[in-house]
Amino acid sequence: MLTSTIKIEELITFRDNGYGNVVSNLNQWWQRQLDMDRVRNYERNGQFVSWNINSPTNSAPLYWDSPFFETNENLNFQTKNAIYGKIGLKYEVNENLNMSLDLRKTFNSYEYNNRTAFGSLGGQTLPSYSETENMDFREELFGIVNYSKDLNEDFDITASAGFELSTIGSESLSGSTVGGLNTLGFYSLSTSVDRPTVNNSSSKFKSKSIFVKGSVGYKDILFLDGFTRFDWGSSAYSEENRIETYGGSLSFIFSKLIPQNDFLRFGKLRMSAAQAPKFPSPYQLSAVYGIGTPYGSTGTLSAQGTFANPFLQGGVRKDYEIGTELRLFNSRLGVDFAYFKKIDEELPVSVTLDGSTGYTSTLKNDGKQTYNGIEVALNYDIIKKEDIAWDATLSFATLERTVNKISEGIDVNVLSSSWRGIQLQERVGEEWGAIYGRAFRRDADGNKILTASEHQSTTQINI
Repeated sequence: MLTSTIKIEELITFRDNGYGNVVSNLNQWWQRQLDMDRVRNYERNGQFVSWNINSPTNSAPLYWDSPFFETNENLNFQTKNAIYGKIGLKYEVNENLNMSLDLRKTFNSYEYNNRTAFGSLGGQTLPSYSETENMDFREELFGIVNYSKDLNEDFDITASAGFELSTIGSESLSGSTVGGLNTLGFYSLSTSVDRPTVNNSSSKFKSKSIFVKGSVGYKDILFLDGFTRFDWGSSAYSEENRIETYGGSLSFIFSKLIPQNDFLRFGKLRMSAAQAPKFPSPYQLSAVYGIGTPYGSTGTLSAQGTFANPFLQGGVRKDYEIGTELRLFNSRLGVDFAYFKKIDEELPVSVTLDGSTGYTSTLKNDGKQTYNGIEVALNYDIIKKEDIAWDATLSFATLERTVNKISEGIDVNVLSSSWRGIQLQERVGEEWGAIYGRAFRRDADGNKILTASEHQSTTQINI
C-alpha cells in the first residue's frame, strides 16, 4: 500500500508436478490367476520373458511385456510447471470513484520423455527414445474505471468503462529416434541409428477490447443492467476484424412486495439477452505448410487439407434466457428454472469440400444453428441445525441443437469419420450430430441389391 487511496496488489503462484510411468495393461488384458512372483522375474537366461506368449511352442512375448518390465525398463518421465499471478495498481479517487490497472500472466510448461527399452517384446521391437517440450502462456493488461452512487433513497447506479489487451501463445518442440538406438542402454536423440524426427510449432493470437457497462437499481427490487463491447482479433481479416457486442438484463425481486411468510421467503424473475464474440483460430487466412521428415539432405513440405480463406471474419453468438428463483417452506426448498435460446450465425466454421477440389474443407462465415432448452435445479435442506446440515440437489436439463443452414449449396457437412465408414454429420433441418453408417440396399421384397459387378450395394442410413 502506497497511501490511503493508492494500493499495489500482487499475487504469484508456482506449481511443480512430476511423475513417472504407470502399468498400462493390468486392467484391460490382465489375467487374474497369474503368479506375481513369476511375473516379477521377467529376465531369464539372458532373455526377457512375458506372461503373454505367442504360443506353447513360441515363448516370445506377444503384445505385452511383463508389467515389471514396463515399470523398470520402459521408463517415461513427465514434469509440469505452472506459474500465474498479477500485479496491480488501484486508486480510490473518492467513495464513489475508483480505478485499477492489472498486469496478469499465466505460464504452463510440460516436459516429457519416453523410451522403449532394449529387449522389449523379446527383441521384436526396436529400442527408441522420444522427448517433448510444450509451453503455453497468456498475458493481459486490464484497466477499468468504476463509479457507484446512491442517487436517493430509491435509486442507485453503477457504471464501469475499461479496456483489455491480451496475447495468447504456445510453442512445442518434439523429437524421436528412427531405426533404433546405436548404444546399448543409452537413451538419447543423439544415439538414433537414422536421422531423428524433429517437429516444432508455435502459435500466437493478440486481441484488444474496450467496454462500457452500467446498472440501475430501484429499492433493491428492480435491477436493469447493460453493456457494450468492441473487440479486435489478430486472426481475422484485417479490414473486418472488429466485433461489436451488446447485452442487457432485467431482474425483479417480487418477494419484497409480499408480506413476509414461511411459504415464500424469496422470489425473483430474471431475463437477459447477451452477445459474445468468437474469432477464428490463428493462421486460417493464408496457406500453412507442414514440415515433414527430410529425404536425405532435402527438406519436405506438405500442403494442408483446409483451403485458406483470406477474408475470414469473427462472428457473434447470441444468448437469451428467462427464468425464476424461489425459496419456499421457510427457505428449505430452493427452485431455479430457466429457459434459454442460443443462436450461432455467421461464425467461422469448417465446411466439407469435395475431394476433387484438392482440399477436404474450408472455413467460412456462414451457416446458422439454434440451441433451445430448459434447466431446472431443486435444492432441499433435509437437516438444518446449528451443529449439522444435510441438503440434496437435483438437476435436470434439456438441449435441442438444430442445424438451420450450413452454406450456400451445402446441405450435409461431415464433422468426423471412421475407417469403417461411420460418420458424424450435420444436416440442414436436422438435429446436430447425427451418426450415419452404411447398410445394404434392398428392394421392395427385402432382397439385397447388387451392382453391375455383382457386389452388394450399400447406402447411408442414420444410426
